[in-house]
Amino acid sequence: MEICLITLTGTKYLFDVEPNDLVEKLKDKIQDEMGIPPNSQRLFSAGVILEDGNTFSYYGIIDDKIENKMGIPPMGQRLVFAGVILEDEKTFSYYGIIDGSIIHLVLAL
Repeated sequence: MEICLITLTGTKYLFDVEPNDLVEKLKDKIQDEMGIPPNSQRLFSAGVILEDGNTFSYYGIIDDKIENKMGIPPMGQRLVFAGVILEDEKTFSYYGIIDGSIIHLVLAL
């Protein structure tokens, strides 16, 4: 998935990340692209600081992208893989989801 990083000066950068990537992987990409060491970076999403040991799916960034693209708020989303409803706290790798896997979006009532 593609995410947009906006610096404090308003400059925008696009980065490709996977939902189960750890935050520090993005920090490494930022260092390669912008020359800013990871220990000098503070990344936020929706006002929450992104901690190195967590994945993007942990922060609900996937749910937010679905809302932005399809207009379905996170509380109305249920993602299903192999008949199992995906929990926000778990990574795609936990469920055995790999590139090319099909995840179904079901509307919650």
